[in-house]
Amino acid sequence: MNKSKIIHNNPNILQMKKFFTNLLSCCLVATSFGFAHFAEAAPFELEYNFDDDAKFPQGVDLPEGWAESGNTGFLRRTADYFGFYAKSGDYVLGKSGAAPGDVLFTPMMKLKGGEPCTISFNYIAPDGGLYVYSYGLDVKAGSAQNVEAQTITVGSVEREGYPEWKEFSFTFTPDADGEYCFSITFTNGPVGPSGEAVAFDDVFITGKHPKSDTPAPLEPNADNLADC
Repeated sequence: MNKSKIIHNNPNILQMKKFFTNLLSCCLVATSFGFAHFAEAAPFELEYNFDDDAKFPQGVDLPEGWAESGNTGFLRRTADYFGFYAKSGDYVLGKSGAAPGDVLFTPMMKLKGGEPCTISFNYIAPDGGLYVYSYGLDVKAGSAQNVEAQTITVGSVEREGYPEWKEFSFTFTPDADGEYCFSITFTNGPVGPSGEAVAFDDVFITGKHPKSDTPAPLEPNADNLADC
């Protein structure tokens, strides 16, 4: 008798094959469910020290994706252009004179609802030792790169002089998945002559993206869960 037929027709072996097939199916379902659960949000970090030319396409002053609003634009320059040193590298993002209402917007980011998003930046206003020359900042978040959409108050920087680089950090948690950005608004300006330099360096943004490419989990059915 053909041994192959005996093996393939043996009820015990067939039952064992069915058992291991179902066991493998159960493992695949459990793994898929587990992956879908743990991959709901993907951490990210954005870093801007303004030294990487690749982040400034066509030689523009703002990093790709950033925006601004105001009478005069922010400039990407070596720090000595403004009369001070950089926090890191050579370049900073600054202005020779800011005015109340000038706004800097970070790139739009897809954020996971319920997960915190943090921006940290280094700020310098070396001529702000006198109150009349100092600036205040409001940090907000919103769903578009315009003032009207910046409806979430995140924090503020007090109006005082910052002759040395100082780091500030602010966090907000979106209520729902969506696209958001941060904004930094100058709320006060010099009382009297303007032209006092201010600048930013070493900007970091961390948060979590919604996971949009999660594979669909296997659906339990009579074929793959019959003997689980």
